[in-house]
Amino acid sequence: MGTDPVLTAYAWPGNVRELKNVMERTVLLSPEDNLEINLPKTMPDSPGNSPFDDLPTMDELQKRYITFVLEKTRGRQSGPDGAARILGLKRSTLYNRMKKLGLRL
Repeated sequence: MGTDPVLTAYAWPGNVRELKNVMERTVLLSPEDNLEINLPKTMPDSPGNSPFDDLPTMDELQKRYITFVLEKTRGRQSGPDGAARILGLKRSTLYNRMKKLGLRL
């Protein structure tokens, strides 16, 4: 059994968690005798696919990243698996920053 070039060529921006999710989805959705790995067609680091293409302001970058982290935590803002801990912020600092950036609390 060799290494799948699709798996080794992919950038894995979500690291181990993303790999785990892809493998679980592959096992659940593939036909009985054949594993079909489906990864995004464009690589996250492909030219023209940068989060900086539109030259966002620092406030916009913070807003996008906080929103991204909140999506990953399913809206959890505090606690061990919350956005504040992931972002390296105190809960009150995250709330204040979200308010400043116009994000819902």
